[in-house]
Amino acid sequence: MKITEHWQKYWFSPAALINLAICRIFIVGFQIFFLIRWNPIKDLLELSKLPDYLYNPLWILHLLMLPFGWEWRPPYELLTIIVWLSLAAGILSVIGLWTRISLIFFALGNVILYSYHYSFGEIHHPEALMMISLIILAISPANAVLSVDDLRKRLIF
Repeated sequence: MKITEHWQKYWFSPAALINLAICRIFIVGFQIFFLIRWNPIKDLLELSKLPDYLYNPLWILHLLMLPFGWEWRPPYELLTIIVWLSLAAGILSVIGLWTRISLIFFALGNVILYSYHYSFGEIHHPEALMMISLIILAISPANAVLSVDDLRKRLIF
């Protein structure tokens, strides 16, 4: 067997989807726990009281808020709604109900919340790996097993 064939077989052969489903459950579950522990509603209230000249949005927040204007600052009420919708989407993602859609909303909600938080000063990167992981899970077949979506599909057919 050629080295390239061995390389292809090792890295690109189909793998069991159970590992991806377990990653979905643990990663999203951890992020839900971390989001609740962070208490974003209290933090966002304090940030919303800061003057506009301290608001320097990150480029990703610029892109996500572009329909409202390049320099638009989301109000506290909208951010609170995003927190609650993100938590709901996260719970749906863990149980695997409408998994792809809920993972996309959970990832986008977290990206908005963290990028808004870091639009007022110091920037740290520990959350970036989690946001990337959530986006990768959203585009992966993480709903193929251990999910309500899979159960519904098996019971219908």
